[in-house]
Amino acid sequence: MFEEMQRESEEIKREIEQIQKKKEQMQKEKEDILRETEKMQDTVHRIESKYSQSLKNTVNILRDIGLSDAEILDKLCAQYQLEENQARNYL
Repeated sequence: MFEEMQRESEEIKREIEQIQKKKEQMQKEKEDILRETEKMQDTVHRIESKYSQSLKNTVNILRDIGLSDAEILDKLCAQYQLEENQARNYL
């Protein structure tokens, strides 16, 4: 009986070790995913910033060639597929 309990105890210890290894592996995977998510967020922020800057540059160019705000709005909406209220933010 004692031997059987000892075997069961050893088996439980092995299972605990396996669970701990899986937990550590999952933690590492979680950290990797968080790092990748952070990198993607940084990329999205950079893209958004460049997009916004391109809109501002477009507005400046269109103003330099003498277009009115109404014409600029039309061009922004057509070129960048924006709603008028979105395009107004760049005037």
